[in-house]
Amino acid sequence: MVLIELFLRLSGLVEGCTAWGPAWPARGSARGRRNSATVPVHSRRAGVALAFHQEWARSSIDLRHIFQLAFVYELPFGRGKHWGANSNAFVNALLGGWSADGIVRAQTGNPLNPRVNQDRANVGRTYQRPNATGLDPNAGPKTADQWFNTAAFALQPQFTYGSSGQFVIDYPGVYNWDLALQKDFRIAEGHTLQFRGESYNLSNNVRFDSINAALDRNSFGLVTHAAPARQLQFALRYQF
Repeated sequence: MVLIELFLRLSGLVEGCTAWGPAWPARGSARGRRNSATVPVHSRRAGVALAFHQEWARSSIDLRHIFQLAFVYELPFGRGKHWGANSNAFVNALLGGWSADGIVRAQTGNPLNPRVNQDRANVGRTYQRPNATGLDPNAGPKTADQWFNTAAFALQPQFTYGSSGQFVIDYPGVYNWDLALQKDFRIAEGHTLQFRGESYNLSNNVRFDSINAALDRNSFGLVTHAAPARQLQFALRYQF
């Protein structure tokens, strides 16, 4: 795995990092990796060494690009701030004392492994890969009804392994912005009432997080689940 990371910190208020690079395992890293189409079934049963070089492909944890930014910012409004430094008590109570913090994350999706839930090779296990037709699986419509190009795969003949590579389907990427605003109301010395509003998935982006990659299912290519939509929550806390 090759990974390059950059970190940024400004005055203790803003901290960000970005990373990019592929993850390629020396041999299969997860379920269903030993599936070379070039090794005969009888050779596998006889215990002949598997052709792992045929399995050279992306890892299941291959996230090519990751960007994350975390920040805390005290808004410049109210007494002693850039704007409203000489404001009266009412204006200061309304506009002063606000701060914002949040996390922004953008990343490419992890790869998805096409599979056949049948023992087509007759080796006693059902998690196998289909044949590749030569079409680009990632040239699909990218909709909830069909995320990838299902015509890129075909059911392999009986007693053979599929020719498709592992993890050749690109999962949807992630863009998420969580933001919180809070204000402190000074009631008396040592007594503070804090109001806090939080938003998760502020931009309300739709994020598909479950796609059916089983060729022998009617829902092949169908998005079956999505991450939660925007969520808002509010809280009051009395500190003394």
